[in-house]
Amino acid sequence: MQQQINTLIDRAAAMEARAKQIEQNQQDHLALSQSVRVLAQNTSDNTKEVVELLAAFKGAFVVLNFIGHAAKPVLWLTAMTAAFSVAWTELRSIWK
Repeated sequence: MQQQINTLIDRAAAMEARAKQIEQNQQDHLALSQSVRVLAQNTSDNTKEVVELLAAFKGAFVVLNFIGHAAKPVLWLTAMTAAFSVAWTELRSIWK
């Protein structure tokens, strides 16, 4: 009978140790889960900044595209004015 009691006491002690180990694992998992949440939030913030940066670049490219489209007629007008000026200068030198 004493042996059965000792066996039960040993089992109870083992179960208690196992319960403590489970509680410790649970606390470790909670701490790890909190770390993962913080990391996910940081990643979300960083991703948000990158998306904002890309949106700013998109706006910059729209402006540069507009400038490029506006530059073509300005260059054409400048070239025509220069050609007209050269032709006018040549004609004036011929008529002198």
